[in-house]
Amino acid sequence: MKSIKYIFIYFLYTGYGNISPSTRAGQSFTIAYALIGIPLCGVVLAQIGTKLHAKFKLLINKIAQCFEQCQTRSWVVPAVQGLVLTLILFGFGLIIPAACFSVIEGWSFYESWYYCFITLTTIGFGDYVAGTNSDIPYTVVYKWFTLLWIFFGLVIMATVISKMTDWLSERTENVKVSMKRGNKKEDGSDDSHGKLNGDDKEKNVENVEMDEGVNGQP
Repeated sequence: MKSIKYIFIYFLYTGYGNISPSTRAGQSFTIAYALIGIPLCGVVLAQIGTKLHAKFKLLINKIAQCFEQCQTRSWVVPAVQGLVLTLILFGFGLIIPAACFSVIEGWSFYESWYYCFITLTTIGFGDYVAGTNSDIPYTVVYKWFTLLWIFFGLVIMATVISKMTDWLSERTENVKVSMKRGNKKEDGSDDSHGKLNGDDKEKNVENVEMDEGVNGQP
């Protein structure tokens, strides 16, 4: 079980550092295995994330259809979409697991929430690690719960971060387009002003020439 936990923690990019190879043979095997295991793990996470993203998209589209029928404002639908994704992340990824860790590990809820966030964002300081207290008789179910939570929690976190990245990219593009339109309007107004000034000058020259002709001046 300890070896399985090491493989999960290592190749899911968490890397607490509480379990690590100590022999040269183990270190060499870890390097060789990492070259294959990390890309494969990334592919698996990406595939599961794609499936979850499709499910999230269906849910979001249904929510959008409900609000479109109510004729709500344009900003309401994205706000509700973000709220749903936030609730999914905080509920299944952080709040519920944090409550479980708080009860079993004896941590405060904030410490448990902090551990969940540091783990799912793959920061992995290692200051809090579940299942390492020798005074607590951990069950096999709890250990598997921890490993599966890390696996699916990373998928949920990656999906939400991807959605947030898409939203920020879209907002950035909209700002760029608005700035370009504003610059074009300013350039257009300057050109038209310049053209008007030029036409006025030409008219003034023609009037002067006509006056000179009437007065008999060369």
